[in-house]
Amino acid sequence: MRINTSTGRTLAHLVGAAEATRAVTLRYVKENGEVSRRAVELHAVEVTAAGDIVLRAFDRRSGATRSFRLDRVTHFRIHRAPHLADYRAPVTPVADPVATDDSGDAVAVQPWTSAYTLAA
Repeated sequence: MRINTSTGRTLAHLVGAAEATRAVTLRYVKENGEVSRRAVELHAVEVTAAGDIVLRAFDRRSGATRSFRLDRVTHFRIHRAPHLADYRAPVTPVADPVATDDSGDAVAVQPWTSAYTLAA
């Protein structure tokens, strides 16, 4: 998946919501084209081997953890209320795919061969 400026901003806002433990309402287009609106509590961002960015979240409607592809999120609203669920996503330690120089600037990205997880 190619990340454009809009997708990058969306991801930045959603990661910020996860870090602040804020609930989010997503307008999401499913694979079959059906539009769904979900109130979720974001817990992790994953990048699949195919390069898709996936949001892992506790879905308040179903009461279960669900995955949402970022490129299928058409709108979002960050709530003022904090998370309600007593849930924490498991943290999977992975190697950092971004190589940096001494000043911390990114200088190279290693190819991904499996899914990587960034937990909030």
